[in-house]
Amino acid sequence: MDTAWSLGVAQVARAGVPVIVDEVFLGGAASQARWQAALAGLAVLWVGVQCDPEVATARGATS
Repeated sequence: MDTAWSLGVAQVARAGVPVIVDEVFLGGAASQARWQAALAGLAVLWVGVQCDPEVATARGATS
């Protein structure tokens, strides 16, 4: 996910709009770290779903 996108979503949340992000972290910890940096200072609930890498890749390709 592009850093500009995560920063933009964070700005929307900071403006008071409730946001739900459905993200596939194909980059693992680096992908989550980018979101953590963008969402710093906001109340965030992280929900993780794990699946086989092939399933995650296919899902990410169709998103």
